[in-house]
Amino acid sequence: MCGIFGVRRSWFDGRVPSPDDAFAAALASLHWRGPDGSGLVTLGDWTLGCARLAITNRRSRQPVVRRGKSLAGVLNGAITDARARWPSLLARSRLPALLPNDAWQPVLLAQRGDMRALATFTGHHALAVVDAEHDRLVLARDAMGEKPLFILRDDDRIVAFASSPACLAALQLPLRLETSSVAEFFARGWVAQCSPAHRALTLDP
Repeated sequence: MCGIFGVRRSWFDGRVPSPDDAFAAALASLHWRGPDGSGLVTLGDWTLGCARLAITNRRSRQPVVRRGKSLAGVLNGAITDARARWPSLLARSRLPALLPNDAWQPVLLAQRGDMRALATFTGHHALAVVDAEHDRLVLARDAMGEKPLFILRDDDRIVAFASSPACLAALQLPLRLETSSVAEFFARGWVAQCSPAHRALTLDP
């Protein structure tokens, strides 16, 4: 497993005294999830972070950024049908012996404009893709919600997300977990509404 997070900078920067220190604290809070490396990237209005547990390629890094720096992505978990998808995504006749990090697949699909395909991956995963050119954030996760993804909204706009509430707290954000979501989690072990429309975390007034 890895740990991922993202924040909208135009909303975030004026709320904490030192954004860089907050990002370092957020990555540190995720280190136990991903001890093999960590990284940050700012693309458009978003900063993405990842603490990576290496599974498919130990030399790979996250976040991944497409050439031209218009698309970036982070992935927690595994896309179990990734090998079957690579032939249609790589512009070559034969697959390389060492395949790229699975985190590249959502970014390459986003580059093609095929955002709907992000909902068709198999395996337990949570992912984010930032399209800086169109100021768009796309979040996706497996249907059972095996990999956690906590989403913070300010009114109806997503302003942050992370693999854990502790990571969001490390960003110095005042959070409140809705009672209904807590009850549902302890009753089922997961929250039924796991799309970006889910309002599990809100800002304290």
